[in-house]
Amino acid sequence: MKLRFERQQPQQGNATTFIFTATEPTTWLAGQSLRLEVPGFYGPLEHRFTISSAPSENHIAITTRNSGSAYKQSLFSVKPGAVLDAYAIEGNFVWRESLTPHTFIAAGMGITPVRSILKERLNTAQPIPATLLYAASNPTFKDEITTWAQTIPEFTTYFLHQRITAHDVLATKPAGLIYITGTSVMVDELSTKLLAVGITENRLVRDWFTGLGG
Repeated sequence: MKLRFERQQPQQGNATTFIFTATEPTTWLAGQSLRLEVPGFYGPLEHRFTISSAPSENHIAITTRNSGSAYKQSLFSVKPGAVLDAYAIEGNFVWRESLTPHTFIAAGMGITPVRSILKERLNTAQPIPATLLYAASNPTFKDEITTWAQTIPEFTTYFLHQRITAHDVLATKPAGLIYITGTSVMVDELSTKLLAVGITENRLVRDWFTGLGG
């Protein structure tokens, strides 16, 4: 799959969104990810990103911070009009229809699949019976998410500045599926603690990344 780079868009939380247009018809589910190649000194460099845009937005976007790694330096220097290779759109961190409300737990840049899922539900006039707990010192997409919480009666958001604990999750009285997204350490630790207090494995939907910045 070929992606034509269109532009960068600054985001809250010292993040940047990179907006691409696919050169051929491309489909995906909100919450899925892809592998993106950028030029490297010794050959292409590759990194997996969640697609932060919703399918209904008609473009593919990734949102990240510049860690200073070789990959990120190359990504942030890509010029509009450049065509990059992308592969393997996949992932199971997607909205699952349920009779009970969902609980989303995101830390840092783990917010990207949640943003895609919520935006797609909003754009397609689907209900969003969900609670979001988002832990970040400077939340990305905060204004957008706050607006949704103010205008969608069944959607509630809590912004936290500390690590989310099992107690924080239980305080929201989660009734259905619990989606957890963030670094592998955060996701694994919180999952273990939730299982220890009686949340069953079949209620957990997880998405994690290394947190190493590419």
